[in-house]
Amino acid sequence: MIRVLVIDDSRFTCQLMTSYLKSSSEIEVVGAALDGANGIKLVKTLQPDVITLDLEMPGISGLEVLKQVMYEYPTPIVVVSGVSSQGANKTLQAISLGAVDFILKYSPGVDIKPEILCQEIVAKVRLASQIKVIRALTS
Repeated sequence: MIRVLVIDDSRFTCQLMTSYLKSSSEIEVVGAALDGANGIKLVKTLQPDVITLDLEMPGISGLEVLKQVMYEYPTPIVVVSGVSSQGANKTLQAISLGAVDFILKYSPGVDIKPEILCQEIVAKVRLASQIKVIRALTS
């Protein structure tokens, strides 16, 4: 069973991700956090196999969460990103900081069929669970 933690400040996105992930009998969503600080706490206590992480959050940003997790609790992270150019830049930063993959965040006007998005999320989490990540040297 692949244990997944969802970190996203949008309740809608947390519920959507949880629903998509639970569609796979191989995946268990062990928790969800609506901000970076709680996300870091849950990483420590739940020790998930994979994390899905929103980059755009108030308070502690997704990039800061990523840095801290990779330094303290190395875990495969799949970034959930918007389609803007700013979102693309942050996604590239996240990959350079150790994220293993990314998925586009659902938003109105984006032509992604929900069933395709569901399959993509499940596939990327499965792949991420097979990646051995190492501790970042600096936080």
